[in-house]
Amino acid sequence: MAIYRFRISFEDYDEIIREIDMLPKHTFLDLHLAIQKNLGYDAEVSSSFYISNDQWRKGKEIAYLPSETKINQKVSLMENSRLNQFIDDPHQKFYYNYNFSRPYDFHVQLIKIYR
Repeated sequence: MAIYRFRISFEDYDEIIREIDMLPKHTFLDLHLAIQKNLGYDAEVSSSFYISNDQWRKGKEIAYLPSETKINQKVSLMENSRLNQFIDDPHQKFYYNYNFSRPYDFHVQLIKIYR
């Protein structure tokens, strides 16, 4: 069974880094909860992951506790989105916005796949 290792860093503070291992079957909600547990933040706030390119440009959104507008736009939900459905590059990147009312931005990068 494969294990994904992600490197998480604050967008503005590259020196603060965490590494988190997840299974491919885990959801983005599982990753969101693991990041927040590791950092000691409240996980029950509206947040989103975005598929990203090498320049950290936001692509498709995967949301937790989305606004009504996002629901109407049929945004993907973290609890329904497995990690392996969105990883097609061994160095896949995700831009992560935590807490839209007091936002923190993170870079999340797949750095290793253990088999």
